[in-house]
Amino acid sequence: MLASSGRQKGTLNKTSALLKDAVLEAADIAGGKAGLVGYLALQARENPVAFMGLLGKLVPSQIAAEVTQNVATVTDEMMTPEEWAEQWAERMAWVKGKSDRKSAYNANVLT
Repeated sequence: MLASSGRQKGTLNKTSALLKDAVLEAADIAGGKAGLVGYLALQARENPVAFMGLLGKLVPSQIAAEVTQNVATVTDEMMTPEEWAEQWAERMAWVKGKSDRKSAYNANVLT
């Protein structure tokens, strides 16, 4: 069977692509010398709820589903990469421990 002509699966239509480009360009301009990254950093500090919503859409859903079980503390201070890595490792250890306990429980119940 021949594939139909048209957009490939996952390809944005022209309007969506143009809008996405316009939004990114506007954010780049709003960030001044720091550009898009500067604008996003400003939003992370001044609008953390909205920024975390955006970040949540970028994180793979498997990770998001596991992490939502933890309660994060939001502060107005930026974490260093080392602090972030340490916090991430702690959360992943918690998730792994929970997964291991669930697997052990299922193994005992199903046998």
